[in-house]
Amino acid sequence: MIRWFLISIALVLAIGFYIRDKNLVLNIHDTYFVMSYWYLAIFISKILGVVVVLLFIKSKFK
Repeated sequence: MIRWFLISIALVLAIGFYIRDKNLVLNIHDTYFVMSYWYLAIFISKILGVVVVLLFIKSKFK
């Protein structure tokens, strides 16, 4: 299961690197949030990395 998370981290980073020049624009009420897809990919990868660490710790103390 941890292997799939590691593969997804690599896949998200590869896609983020491929489309790093484009921006994601979020409109929330009257505020626009503009974020590059590269930074979004890094953020998602960090979240998945935390999940991998938690699953690794869970498997060690099982």
